Amino acid sequence: MNAPKSFASFQEELQTQVFQYASENRPTFYLNSKTIFQTERFLTRINTYYESGTQGTWSLDPDPLRYDLYLQEGSKNFIWIGREHPLNLTRSSPVEATDALGTVWAQNQLNALNPRVSGWIGAGLHQDLGSQWTLLLAYSPIFLPTFGPSLGFSDSGDLNPARFSRLPPSNVNTGGAILPIRYQLEIGQITDLVLRPQFFTGIAHDDESVYMDAYFYSAPRPNPIALTTATLSVTPTVVNAKVEINPQFPREYWTGMRTQFKEVLFKPAVEFVQGLHNWNNHYLSLTGYFNSPEINPNVVTRTTRASFGLLTHLQQQFDDPQFSDLLVFLKMPLDLTNELSFRNILEATLLNSKRSFYWMSEFEYAFTKTFSAMTALRILSGQNYSYFGDWRAEDSFSIGLRWIW
Repeated sequence: MNAPKSFASFQEELQTQVFQYASENRPTFYLNSKTIFQTERFLTRINTYYESGTQGTWSLDPDPLRYDLYLQEGSKNFIWIGREHPLNLTRSSPVEATDALGTVWAQNQLNALNPRVSGWIGAGLHQDLGSQWTLLLAYSPIFLPTFGPSLGFSDSGDLNPARFSRLPPSNVNTGGAILPIRYQLEIGQITDLVLRPQFFTGIAHDDESVYMDAYFYSAPRPNPIALTTATLSVTPTVVNAKVEINPQFPREYWTGMRTQFKEVLFKPAVEFVQGLHNWNNHYLSLTGYFNSPEINPNVVTRTTRASFGLLTHLQQQFDDPQFSDLLVFLKMPLDLTNELSFRNILEATLLNSKRSFYWMSEFEYAFTKTFSAMTALRILSGQNYSYFGDWRAEDSFSIGLRWIW
């Protein structure tokens, strides 16, 4: 009898960069790390993000962090415990923010221009049903909302926001007088927020020509609805408006379906998500994939494939800017030589009165297989109160190094 095979792999990718933002006179230090450790039954990827300065932020996020318990030796059936997105077990690529499901799922947005869809903390089942069908179940007793850049409320009610925060109004016009607003955040018991169950069930089919999955899940709303109470605060020397904010995360119910056609040009993936708690809430995404143009035929190793697509919330109207305001995107990596690569990301929201634009262009030169230097330019633009337009003062130029080992 042969002993069961086992393996372990470790990979660390570290980036250090210096950013010069158009809105600041001094440069900002940036650190990004991705640590991957995997064995036959265990997988984790620890994402670390840090940006210095008064407007900087940081994040340490182990996602996924999963241990698999196989129900039978050599089978595809297992129970996972830890943190994972259920559909990442069957899809060829992780659920992304540009997917219909990704835009309504909780995210880590602390690195605002590179948001990541979050996994659930709990347990799940991956059950092979035969004939290339798979059953997926997941339960999480812990709710983690979308994490974004901090507003930085002070004890006096002033704001000290992180760089990419979306700011509430700073003053109000009452009776012709412009008054400053002081904010007070009412969170309540953290346990009442976090200890809220989430449920997921889905089924997936995967063969040579098509991949498809259908699912239903219930979870609290990842982005809060702010209930506010406003009063005038009058002292002998100061008159201002006081606003108490009580964030609420009501329960939502979603169902959706994604289909990818593997033998069709661009291997398009179409996903539709419908909110059962509100029939006006539905999202549609279309993503295509292709090999990036061959600039240099002598390149030995090509970079990852290019992609493009759109994301929209269809007929629903939102007061606040949304990533799904008829978003179109293009991700285009190019290998110029064996050492030099050129990457471009273009994202634009095209909804009338909310048009905005984000473009990132990056050159990377590899001195060795594990050490390289990079420089990048990021441009943000758009109308007032549009998704990227709110950040149009945050254009930046960066230069840095990358290590992989």
